[in-house]
Amino acid sequence: MTKWNHPDLGDFKFDCTGWAKQYDFAAFKPFIYRWHGRNVGCSKIKLEFEAEDETELPSKQAVTVARRVIKNQETLAKRIAKAVWNDLQGKGEDSGMWWHGDTNTINEMIDAGFKDRKRKPFDKLDDIYHLIGGASVWIRESIWLYEKPSATITFEAAFDIEHGLGVLTDGSRILGTGYQTSVTPYFKEQFHKKSR
Repeated sequence: MTKWNHPDLGDFKFDCTGWAKQYDFAAFKPFIYRWHGRNVGCSKIKLEFEAEDETELPSKQAVTVARRVIKNQETLAKRIAKAVWNDLQGKGEDSGMWWHGDTNTINEMIDAGFKDRKRKPFDKLDDIYHLIGGASVWIRESIWLYEKPSATITFEAAFDIEHGLGVLTDGSRILGTGYQTSVTPYFKEQFHKKSR
């Protein structure tokens, strides 16, 4: 298996979708929902730089985003909880997702997402920590409608067990919420291009 070493971030292995390793993100440990059980209650989670093959190494800008996520993880965890809570409540930035403010369907999905387990409440911001979990951090060079390096922090989600949740960030701000693998930025963040 091909390896890549970054002087600060350490050794990464290429795993078919990018350069990956387990990294300590203790701030994401409180997000404890599990459907499949990955990384729940664990501070070491997957950090991955998306790459087509072993010849594609992360850009300096992508590494900068990863460093920002690592440095700001405590603030980001709080911002993620607030952004997801506001999105589900139909407040703040509109993700454009089916769940934006649709509390009746959200509650039906949460019931399904807990199967035979005791249903968690959904009536205050702190309940988000029980509704999403199993985080991983995915660094991408660009995505549709946002052509700059960014990070998608992915979670399993009780309100959408099929697609999960992706939270898009530049390492400091929350740029969008959506499905794990296809999150797009909020409208005000769209069409930002790489600076040359």
